[in-house]
Amino acid sequence: MTEAWSRLATRLRGRHTREILVFVAVGLSNTVLTYATYLGLLQLMHYRWAYTGAFVVGLLYTGLLNIRVTFAHHPTLVAWIVFAVYYTVYWVFSLALLHLLVDGLSVDERYGPLVLLPIVVPINFVITRLIVHRFARARL
Repeated sequence: MTEAWSRLATRLRGRHTREILVFVAVGLSNTVLTYATYLGLLQLMHYRWAYTGAFVVGLLYTGLLNIRVTFAHHPTLVAWIVFAVYYTVYWVFSLALLHLLVDGLSVDERYGPLVLLPIVVPINFVITRLIVHRFARARL
C-alpha cells in the first residue's frame, strides 16, 4: 500500500500537479465569468439560452488558455476540430443535466449551473487533457 502511495505522490509532482493547479485557476476564473454572464443573460432570456450564451463565452475564454497555458501546447487544426466535436457533446450533456436539475428536480435556475460543476469539471479536465496531449503540439 505504501508503494502505491509513493508512486501516486511521484506522479502528482511536476507537470501533472502544475496542470491540475492551472486548470483549477483557469476554471475558477471561467466559472466567475460564465456565471456572471449566465445571470445577466437570465434577466433577458430563458435559462437554456442564457446557459448556451454563457457556455460560448466560457468556451472562447478557456479555449486557448487551456491549450496554451494549462497544458503548454500549440493548437493544431485537428485539435480544434476534435475540441469542436467534444465541446458540442459536452454542451448537449451539460444542458441536458441542467434541464434535469431545473425542470425535473426543481433546482432554482439561478443555481443550476453551480450544481453541475462537481459533475462536469472532472470529466472536462480528463477529456481536455487527453485531447490536448493527443492532438496538439507541445511547446518547446
